[in-house]
Amino acid sequence: MPTILPQGARVTFVSGNPYLPEKCTVKFRMPDKYVLPAHTHPQVESVVLESGTLRVGLGKKIDRPHSVLLVAGDSASTPADVPPWSIADGEVDIMVTYETGPMRIAYMSKRDEPGSHSFSSGY
Repeated sequence: MPTILPQGARVTFVSGNPYLPEKCTVKFRMPDKYVLPAHTHPQVESVVLESGTLRVGLGKKIDRPHSVLLVAGDSASTPADVPPWSIADGEVDIMVTYETGPMRIAYMSKRDEPGSHSFSSGY
């Protein structure tokens, strides 16, 4: 898996192949206070929060006053090319389904790109 997330997140592939043009599901674990900056995907992203609390919002920058809290059991979808962002409140497990692959992410700010950071696979 290429380095696409800021350091600290872990990923497990659940179904499908994120490198191919097919539906795929990925499970992410985010540590407390983990920030996923504003970004876009070229495909629909559907999220189910399995545990924890996640502050989420839409827009090119993090804007806490205009965010919502997702708790375990909640779900949300983001259309293609609409920039979401999120902040973990405690450790968070989320299941993310991409309607078509390959899985890609583009950050709104170059300074948010992970560069040489990596994340652990599996947990």
